[in-house]
Amino acid sequence: MTDELYRDMNGWKWYRIGEHASFQAEKLLHSKPELQRWYERINGRSSNYMGLRTHAGEQNALFGSIVVLRDKETLEQRSITHYYLTGSFLVTIGWDTNVLCRTSEQELTAKLDGCRTPLDGFFLLIGEALDSYMEGMDQFEEKLMRVESEMRQNNGIRVLDHIMECRYELLRWAALTLPMREILAAAKEVFMEEVEEAVEYKRTRLRADRIVMLEKQYEHEVETLLKMDDGIGSVRGNEIMKTLTVFTAVFTPVMALGALWGMNFEKMPELEWPWGYAAALVLILAGTVAVYWYLYLKGWTGDLLKHKRNKSVR
Repeated sequence: MTDELYRDMNGWKWYRIGEHASFQAEKLLHSKPELQRWYERINGRSSNYMGLRTHAGEQNALFGSIVVLRDKETLEQRSITHYYLTGSFLVTIGWDTNVLCRTSEQELTAKLDGCRTPLDGFFLLIGEALDSYMEGMDQFEEKLMRVESEMRQNNGIRVLDHIMECRYELLRWAALTLPMREILAAAKEVFMEEVEEAVEYKRTRLRADRIVMLEKQYEHEVETLLKMDDGIGSVRGNEIMKTLTVFTAVFTPVMALGALWGMNFEKMPELEWPWGYAAALVLILAGTVAVYWYLYLKGWTGDLLKHKRNKSVR
């Protein structure tokens, strides 16, 4: 990226410096003490940073660094832009239109030509980045809807993994948009009524509010899915424990009588009865049926049987 200078009809300037400053850019950054101090502070920085100057007798300024693109897996920064904004000029380092905007370089230039002040120009750039985030939020919404559909059809451990992926992705979007919302708030502190008159500031603030609304709604949906998954897991766990309890109770006569006749005592009279084997089978069957009937009358097996019938209907 080469260093470029945009001017509108009112004469404000945007000094656009590439990721690696050229000789002309270095000369510009050292031409003013405040720019030199700013450059020394942000040189080599890879995290968000913001500062402001509102002292009497000096030109008000908003400056810092903003991470505008992060890795989906590690959340580490992949693109960072450094900025220095005053009422008469704007300096950016590392702004990449191809990555951060859905508009082309020519379209962005045309929009900047229509900006009356550096405030309009800077918040136009911020708005373009937020606009690209909106596209990502739309894709996230589609992903969340697929997870909800999968949860209705088959709630398993894979669904929980997908919900957690959505949660991490939502954290990534929040980490990207929060610094920009901070810039919008700080700009009002620095420039007061002047920034309120900037059209692009108003438009970008409304866009940021819309993103916050979506983030809150998606966060609510993700938390609801997690609660539903937790509730379903608890119900299924209770069903499993209940089923195991019922099976244990029903087969208690079998296990008890089997253990009794498995003893190796010498004198067991029933072993010599002609009908002893048949009587044992009848006793085991009767005991099993009696236990099951008792559980059925208590209503302890009704939900299990009903669940099976519903599954067969589906």
